[in-house]
Amino acid sequence: MRNRENLADANLTVQQWEKLWAHQRMFLTADGESGKRFGNETVHVDRTGHLIVKVPGALVGQFGSHLSLTVPVEFHHRQQVWADRVVANRSVTYRISFDPTRGRWYLQASWAVPKPGHIPTVMQLAQSGTVLAVDLNQGHAVGLQPIRWCVAPALQYSAAMIRMLIRVGIHLLANTIGLIWLLQSSAG
Repeated sequence: MRNRENLADANLTVQQWEKLWAHQRMFLTADGESGKRFGNETVHVDRTGHLIVKVPGALVGQFGSHLSLTVPVEFHHRQQVWADRVVANRSVTYRISFDPTRGRWYLQASWAVPKPGHIPTVMQLAQSGTVLAVDLNQGHAVGLQPIRWCVAPALQYSAAMIRMLIRVGIHLLANTIGLIWLLQSSAG
């Protein structure tokens, strides 16, 4: 929407902006539900990659009850996790979206990851042995070892973060630390 107020800065005409605006809103999201066939009744992909979209009631007369893609869909990231969910009829949320720059449609699959059964308290972590804490709050990166601090100033965040992570890796290799504790909050 910011580009609409600054068409000249965005190098867009009103017609180009309207087309871009319309294309960016061409998407369909369907939340999944465990226990339903393939984890989603509205949009689903079977194990062979066959995509089927349930048509809303008002459009059934025009398109039929379901639309089907003739080309198989393939997920490259976490494919086996997705396939296991589909076979077990576990919830999968799908988002179909259009990329106007590339002129392509995309299908994204997502699901909630279960929370761990037990999250240790700070005291339990402290008593479990050597702990390396890495604080990733906005504007700085701090790595705390039991003996010393490594502080990276906000102005060099990216380079400092890389250096700190390299130091963390070297420290892990040299000292066999059993746990890395990551902290992140919205407070600075």
